[in-house]
Amino acid sequence: MAEVVRNIQVKLNIPESGHSAVDQTFEEFRQAAQYVADYGWSDDPDHLVKAKNKLHDATYTEVREQTNLQSSLVQSARNLAATALGNCKDLLDDDKQTSKPEFRGSVIVYNGRTITYNDDHVTLATTGERVTAEYVLPHDNEGTPFEEYWNEDV
Repeated sequence: MAEVVRNIQVKLNIPESGHSAVDQTFEEFRQAAQYVADYGWSDDPDHLVKAKNKLHDATYTEVREQTNLQSSLVQSARNLAATALGNCKDLLDDDKQTSKPEFRGSVIVYNGRTITYNDDHVTLATTGERVTAEYVLPHDNEGTPFEEYWNEDV
């Protein structure tokens, strides 16, 4: 039998005691991604830097010194900026208008080193200690993507 993989978006309930750490992490992640994008940006596609290794070599130490982000979050911010810069380079190569990526709002790209999944909660890396957040699941999961998963013996 073939394995079925399904992605489900789940809201997280972060306890009030973790709000400050998570908010600070969002802001520092945004700053880190912006720092990398600022370094790599050029209106000339021949001078725009999108290679992760070059961006890493040029920005990693400074971002670590300027933020309280752990290494994996710094790398995720760099990867986010590199992807945005690559998209800009593609547009510039096609003689299309674009501008330097600007990171606004709240985004963090978590990976296997920065988030731990459990049956009823996750733990998230922050600029301080890890924060535990419980899943917010629908009370009535009938007709939702949760119905099949949560009714199985997992």
